Amino acid sequence: GIPATLVRRIELAVNAEKVEARALLAEGFEDLELGGRLHRVAVEDVDAHVEIDSNEDLVVECPKGLPPRLDVNQLRATSRLVVPEGTVLNCWAKGLGTRVFVGDGVENRTGGAGDCAVPGVELNGVRSELTVEAAGE
Repeated sequence: GIPATLVRRIELAVNAEKVEARALLAEGFEDLELGGRLHRVAVEDVDAHVEIDSNEDLVVECPKGLPPRLDVNQLRATSRLVVPEGTVLNCWAKGLGTRVFVGDGVENRTGGAGDCAVPGVELNGVRSELTVEAAGE
């Protein structure tokens, strides 16, 4: 295998019902990009920017909390992000007709990219929606 200290970026194009990204904590690791026909993505213990490119309706699960930055890029899709109750984040939407909804049990601090002290979640695309909800909601 490749030593973890040499890996800075992972980019995967997959067609899968579920993809799990776990324990990517190596010093110097910066980016994980997942693309393709994805329906469910689990992100756990990933200390890097995570970017998901999928035009399918998607569920992203972050059971232990968010990575420092999560970007979801979609065209005409409706997706859900499930986080632990009490999660504080900055959430915003870019693109044409994109909307982000934040449910009970989750706090959207500013609605923009301003506060680096809390994880950032960005929805990019056209006519897409992302609902951020607390686990168990």
